[in-house]
Amino acid sequence: MLHTTRYTEKSLKPMVVKRLATMIGIGLAIFVLLFATSALLAMVVWNGLDAGQPAPSFSSHDLNDQPIELADYAGKPVMLTFWSPDCSACREELPALQSLATEANADVTLLTVVSKLSAAEVQQFMQEAGLTFPVIVDESGGIATDYEITGVPVSYFINPDGQIDHSMIGADRQGVLENNLFAWLSTCKLDEVCR
Repeated sequence: MLHTTRYTEKSLKPMVVKRLATMIGIGLAIFVLLFATSALLAMVVWNGLDAGQPAPSFSSHDLNDQPIELADYAGKPVMLTFWSPDCSACREELPALQSLATEANADVTLLTVVSKLSAAEVQQFMQEAGLTFPVIVDESGGIATDYEITGVPVSYFINPDGQIDHSMIGADRQGVLENNLFAWLSTCKLDEVCR
């Protein structure tokens, strides 16, 4: 005798909900895995500009329409940070950048670059966040291209002689950016290149 199972609408509902929840869970797990893999690959594959290489020159304007040229800072250590208001890791670094910009003993020129956004968008974000550090708006993305920026945040430490000393990719634990900067600055001596 052939046995058939009859499903009612009431008995199907829990099965459908369970399958849907399983499919959503699998989809989220795949998304997280792909995101983590792409972030890891970006860190492994991206090398950026090499240490010892001359920092690409640029001239632009900051949010206050003041001209900024990298050449104007020759003879001084420069920290050049690329970031974006829509980057959560960047937002974690913003208090550190603000602190460095107002630190009397920093002995470094802090320049920051936001690419592919309008000056009005960046200005609004800076005002809402209460940030005052200098920002160059690189609407065309030319500066980011010259510095081989494929993701943000990235900070380049540029020696007083205009060469890239090293770079720091991504946000790290609180205080790491400042510690990295101050350790680097402690190697800077009068008439010598920072080591």
